[in-house]
Amino acid sequence: MPGGCLLSMLMYCPLIGSRASYELSGGNTYPAASRPSGMTAWSPQTYGYENTLFYDYSADSLNGIRATHQASVWMSDYGDFSLMSVTGDPGFLPGQRASPFSHEAKSSRPQSYSVELPRYELHLEVAPTSRAAVVRVRSARSDTVTFIVDPHPPGNLIEILPSEARLQALTVTNMGGTPDNLRSFLTAKFDRVPLDYGTWTDSTVHPGQTQSEGEHSGAWVRDPAGTPDLRAGGAPIQTDGTGL
Repeated sequence: MPGGCLLSMLMYCPLIGSRASYELSGGNTYPAASRPSGMTAWSPQTYGYENTLFYDYSADSLNGIRATHQASVWMSDYGDFSLMSVTGDPGFLPGQRASPFSHEAKSSRPQSYSVELPRYELHLEVAPTSRAAVVRVRSARSDTVTFIVDPHPPGNLIEILPSEARLQALTVTNMGGTPDNLRSFLTAKFDRVPLDYGTWTDSTVHPGQTQSEGEHSGAWVRDPAGTPDLRAGGAPIQTDGTGL
């Protein structure tokens, strides 16, 4: 069992069973931060979006916090997306934006997940609500911080509303076992008007563009103060159902 977990009647360890692989199951769980019966669970993502086994305790890098509706790696996910905070311009795809991390510099509890990202000198923390989550970033260098919002493929539409400090997306992402007409809606609300923003499609960046549509499109929003907060949620109904 991964270390660093104290079990009691009041707290359980989300890491139990997370040291696993397709070749040898150790439980094949992921460390979810989630409210009881919450609509969405929030977990670190160490692999790519296309992998149902998206977290491995043995991994040494992390590429985002994943919003997932997957009850088990043996079941398909749908409406999933990931959030990542960076500084500079590392790139937007999971392998480009990933940062090393260590278990000594993270905290995994049912009510929150937090981690240090040494590549960017950032502290990233997510705390779930019943239908959404609050994401907080703190910078050791007071740099401008960029939030990457990555609705997973295949097929999505994303739009930034800069004056409202908000973005929204529509995605059809799923791994099977869902109705053909499934659509998932994503809304993210920032705590201040962004300094800069843009969209991206695969590896092509579109600075200043507010809308993008394609097989794999996402958005980035840059905060001027280095201490951004973000509320994000997803729902299979409409953006009003995300609980923000």
